[in-house]
Amino acid sequence: MKKLLLILSIFSIMSLVAEEILIEPKVSRFAPELDGKYDSAWFEVESYEFSRIGFDGLVKLRSLIHGDSIYFFLEWKDETYNKFHKPWLWDGSKGTYTVGPEREDTLVMRWGINIDNERINSANDVWMWGSVRTNHGHADDLYEIVSKKPLQDSIKKKDFDGKDYYLKSQGDVGDRCWTTLFDKTSFWLNQRYNMSKPTASRADVRTKAQWSDKDKTWTMELKRKLITSNFDDVEFVWEQTYYFDISKELLGNAHIVHNISLFDDGLKPQDRNPLILTMPSRPLEENLPKEESKKPANNEKN
Repeated sequence: MKKLLLILSIFSIMSLVAEEILIEPKVSRFAPELDGKYDSAWFEVESYEFSRIGFDGLVKLRSLIHGDSIYFFLEWKDETYNKFHKPWLWDGSKGTYTVGPEREDTLVMRWGINIDNERINSANDVWMWGSVRTNHGHADDLYEIVSKKPLQDSIKKKDFDGKDYYLKSQGDVGDRCWTTLFDKTSFWLNQRYNMSKPTASRADVRTKAQWSDKDKTWTMELKRKLITSNFDDVEFVWEQTYYFDISKELLGNAHIVHNISLFDDGLKPQDRNPLILTMPSRPLEENLPKEESKKPANNEKN
């Protein structure tokens, strides 16, 4: 009986440990067009499917490396295309503008990074895409720092064990890819955001997404250099592994990567099928892919 109970206990513990999802980018001779559409560059790239907090259905992801850059192709279900974000609406009874309920569609990728500061337990490089503010060529590049002690301008949160921690989010060095101009008439006419060109480290992540009314699906491509040499960015090094996660909200759920918990020595994998990017071995210089003509594009997916 004791032996049986021991076996059952071990089985119960094992059942609580979710399986890691290992994603290895393909070194490719082809570079995607970065238009949010599935083209020939992705034809021979493996597709990974997994569930994530807040998504209706599975998220699909592909990744490839071409030249000095890494690319991602993502697909997820979304019944509606939200074309407004916090629009101003005139309230005649109050004689003033109020913020409307509409919010843009979003997708956020988080990457664990190290920042040399004794007050910081961990940090994340954050790439945020939004259907209104950041679908014009660039994602918003930010970073988060996490501490068990209060930080200036931080938000008090709880980890998965119910313990307090403090989060501070801020943009990377440089200008973001959108502005709000109060002196423009358009600011008060439903759309309050104007597109602008990001600069410095905040301009690192290129992206474009398309929504299909037929399939009720977003498809999105992202591109970033493997190495940016910026302190607030994750650096993709050959043969290294990286914990990351994908969410639909920047400020929802936990502000840390959703599959990890805060421990004394930082953030560690916990459950919910941790996502791990495993960088391949660097090809020999003479074997590095060179640009080739793409195969004829079609709509068929692997």
